[in-house]
Amino acid sequence: MGLLLSKKLHLYLSSFSSQPAFKNLRPQLYKARRYKVDMHIFNLNIHRVKLLSSNVWSFRAESSLLKDKTIKALKSTMNSPEIMQKLEINFGTYNLTTDAGFKYFGENIKRLRSLKILNINFPRCQSDDITNYGLKELSRGLKSLTSLQSLTLETSWCHKITEKGMRSLTKSFKRLVFLQSISFEFYQCVNINDKTLKNFSKDLSKLTQLRLFCCSFTGCMKITDEGVSNMSEILVSLTSLHKVVFEFSLCEQITDKGLKNLSDKLNKLSCLKILVLRFSHCHKITDRGLQDVSQGLGGLTSLESIILNFNFCREITDKGLKSLRKSLKAFILLQHLNLYFSTCSGITDEGLNYLSEIFKNLSSLQTIALVFSYCKQITDKGVNDMSGNLRIFPSLQTLHLYFIGCSQINDEGEKIFYENLRQLQFLKDVDFTDYENIKIR
Repeated sequence: MGLLLSKKLHLYLSSFSSQPAFKNLRPQLYKARRYKVDMHIFNLNIHRVKLLSSNVWSFRAESSLLKDKTIKALKSTMNSPEIMQKLEINFGTYNLTTDAGFKYFGENIKRLRSLKILNINFPRCQSDDITNYGLKELSRGLKSLTSLQSLTLETSWCHKITEKGMRSLTKSFKRLVFLQSISFEFYQCVNINDKTLKNFSKDLSKLTQLRLFCCSFTGCMKITDEGVSNMSEILVSLTSLHKVVFEFSLCEQITDKGLKNLSDKLNKLSCLKILVLRFSHCHKITDRGLQDVSQGLGGLTSLESIILNFNFCREITDKGLKSLRKSLKAFILLQHLNLYFSTCSGITDEGLNYLSEIFKNLSSLQTIALVFSYCKQITDKGVNDMSGNLRIFPSLQTLHLYFIGCSQINDEGEKIFYENLRQLQFLKDVDFTDYENIKIR
């Protein structure tokens, strides 16, 4: 009877749910057919839920072992396509899906004309089972979702997907004119190349309603500076973006030139509030590249959150941090700052001092995360000078400092560090990880 009192029902069903439980649930759901149903199933046979409800507003399916026939059976849960507004599918850790599964999924979503949110995650594709054909069939379904406002697509290790298949996908975006948020992650999809990114940028640039744009191409080894430049072109058209994420970690062909092309476009985003740039393990990036990024940040005075990840870019030194200081000092609205420079062995106490100087200007900061693990030239002096500058922050709530492998930082240095922070009355979370990998809170 309690179900009848709610305007929106939340159901979580798993493989542990008994058959009698399903039997008892059906009549209750029938009585509550006037209400929205938010259904989440985990490792559950789709056929067991097909008769549960005809008013599913939000549907989320997760499985550690998802097969083509399971995806085909999803159609049974979509018996009220005019109601469903949110669909999330996680194809599971052990993905046994083939092109046929993608075809079924594309056919199933065609009817969901009211769908506003679609999240698809198919990790660890088998090398021969997902091809350009499967992506093409998925794209056929996407074309029909003309009310879609948010799209997330994540995949990894799809070695058979090439530029041709990705082109089918990007063409389908042209009809999704109401998209406000789009996020892609292609991890270790080794056949994605510069031309793929050119098509991405070309087709997405027409989506003028976009406010959030995230793209991740970690481990796509064929991407070069030209690919970064191609992808950056989207920033020329979509100048009203509020959040931008560019990730090219493990793309080892990228150099300072790629960062230069990206930075030239960044300063056009006057409305930008959140910026994430990840170029970890791009070994050819040097201080010159970081200087260009700093210049690109110059006009983004509305930024509230910045994440810069240059872990394992070993050519970055104090000189790069000095240039970064100049641009960061202007962000008076900044609330969250995350900087990653692990294993940049050319960074010393002087580099930390450059960053410390920016803290005097950024009184709105609430969260700071600084990662300098295995920067072995950093000593107690650098860390303690930094903590001394942190004392002036009235609003700082969370502080994470990582100095694993910095063998010149000792227990006495940590003691002084905490003494300097005692004046921060609103600080709730402090994490100082030293060279022995011990976290002290």
